[in-house]
Amino acid sequence: MSKIGRNSFCPSGKQVKFKNCLLSHPHLREGSTASNIWWVCDSWQPEDPPAMAMYVGWPAAVPGAALRPAQWKLDLYIDSMAAATPTGVWWGKVLLHLVTARDEKLEAHLRTLIHCLPAGVKVTTAEFYMNAARLLSMARPDLLPIAAEAMEKVPAEVLDQEALRQMTLALLVHNQDGPLLKLLAASMPKLAQMHGAQWGRTVAPTINLGVTMRLAQLAANPPPANAPINDSVHNLLNDIGIKLEFGHANLVAAYLTGRKKCPAWTREAFSLTLPANVDHGLLTPEAKYLASNMMLHVAMEEHEAEGTTLGPAMCAAEDFLNVCLRWNGRESAGNVVDALTHPELDQRITRASLGPDGIDHNMSILILRGMRMTIRALHRHGIISADAATDASANADRMLALVTRKLD
Repeated sequence: MSKIGRNSFCPSGKQVKFKNCLLSHPHLREGSTASNIWWVCDSWQPEDPPAMAMYVGWPAAVPGAALRPAQWKLDLYIDSMAAATPTGVWWGKVLLHLVTARDEKLEAHLRTLIHCLPAGVKVTTAEFYMNAARLLSMARPDLLPIAAEAMEKVPAEVLDQEALRQMTLALLVHNQDGPLLKLLAASMPKLAQMHGAQWGRTVAPTINLGVTMRLAQLAANPPPANAPINDSVHNLLNDIGIKLEFGHANLVAAYLTGRKKCPAWTREAFSLTLPANVDHGLLTPEAKYLASNMMLHVAMEEHEAEGTTLGPAMCAAEDFLNVCLRWNGRESAGNVVDALTHPELDQRITRASLGPDGIDHNMSILILRGMRMTIRALHRHGIISADAATDASANADRMLALVTRKLD
C-alpha cells in the first residue's frame, strides 16, 4: 500500500481530496497507509455523491477495483459526513459493515452514523433496509435499540416494497425481543393504504410467511409470559393486512389447534386479525373458508383450556363469516354448499373423524356447526336460495347427529 499525504492519489489514479474536518482524524496523518484510512475519492459510481465515495483497504494489486465489504475498516471519522447526501446503497453498506465489525466503539459509531442521516433524504433502495434487518439476525441484541432509532428517521412513504419484504421476514424470524417489530407494525396501515392492491400481491404474502414461521418457533419454544414479543406480534397481526394463502393458513391453523404449548395470545391475535384481512380484501376464497374454521378451532381450544362456553366464540365466528361474504362471497359460497350436499359426505366425515391423521370427533362437530352458520349467512345475504339452505342444513344436521352418536 502506498503512503498518503495531503495531495496524495488513490490507487485509481484520482487525486484524493480530503476535507479539512477529516484531516483532524488521527488515521489521516501524514504517512498513514491506505489499509487503515477511508478514502474520500472525487470519482466513484455516478449514482453516488462524490463526497460519499468512501473506501478503505484498496487492493494494491488491482488499482481502482471495488472493495468487498469485508475489507472495510471502522476507523472513519464519521462526524464529517453530517452534511453529505448519502444514497440508500451507501448507508446500507455502512450499516452492514458496522454490524459485522467488532469494535469497542461500535455503538458510538453507529449512533453517530444514524444521527448524521439527513432528515430529508429519501432512501428507496432495498439495501439499506435489508442490511438494517441484518442487525436482528446476527445475534447483536445490543444494536437493536440503535436500529430502531435509524428506522424512526426514515419516513414510511419512502419504504421500498422489496426492502420491506426482506426486512420483515428477518424481523419475524430472528428478532426475539421485538423493538423493531412494533415500529414496523405502526407503519403498516399507512403503507397498505399507499400501495393499495399491489401491497396484497407482493408484500403481504411474504410477511404472512414470516408470521407463520415465527408462530412455528413460538409454538415449539414459547417466550416468557410477559415477553415483549407477545405485544409486538399481536400488534403486527392486528395492524397489517396479511394475505392468508391456503397453504400458509393451513399451517397456521395446525399450530393454533394442534400445539397445546402455543400461547393463547397467538390465537387471540389471529381471531382479531382475520376480519381485518377480509375487510382489506386480502383473503383468498379458500382461505376465507379455512379462516372461519380456524375461528372455531380457537373456540374449541379456549373451551378446553379455560372451561368457557362456546356460545360467544360461535357468535364471533358467525360475525366473521358475515364479513367474509362481503368479499367474493358468491365465489366461496359454492365450496360450503357443495361440501354439505356432496353424496360422499358421510364417508368423508367418517374417515376424517376416525383416521389416524384426521380430525377428532369434537373437531368434526365444530366444523359442522360452522358449516351450519355459514349456510345461514349465505342465505341471509341472498347468495343461496331458501331451498338450498334447507337441504344443506338438513344434511349438516344429519352428519352432526352421526358424529355425535360416535362420541356416545
